[in-house]
Amino acid sequence: MIQRIQSIYLGMVCIMTGAFINLPIYYLDGIAVLPFLNIFLSITIGLCAITALVAIFLYKNRKLQMKICWVGVLLATSSIAIAIADYISATPKEGLSKSISYGLIFPILMIVLFLLAWNGINKDEKLVKSMDRLR
Repeated sequence: MIQRIQSIYLGMVCIMTGAFINLPIYYLDGIAVLPFLNIFLSITIGLCAITALVAIFLYKNRKLQMKICWVGVLLATSSIAIAIADYISATPKEGLSKSISYGLIFPILMIVLFLLAWNGINKDEKLVKSMDRLR
């Protein structure tokens, strides 16, 4: 059933990955640094979107869908770690500064949406188990 609420959460993750890849993660010397400039960050965000899409269409196998949501959480967490490591390793020129941008909020929201989707899938699994007990 693709019309479940967790499918909406996972679809929102896909939309957020597209938005995140085009938003600055930090500013270095007044110039915006975008995520697609870092190949590792691009790969993890791409895998995060693919994971969400795969999880949407695995609605018949809820246990595997729950595991894939956890993989998505790990990928989103690693994208935060890569972005922060990139920010720390960047060195501004003398007299100029660097600052974090609002784009770094999107991976955090992706983690929250993956966890909400996992919660919805878990509720469905419990509902199916309770219905099997009544037979």
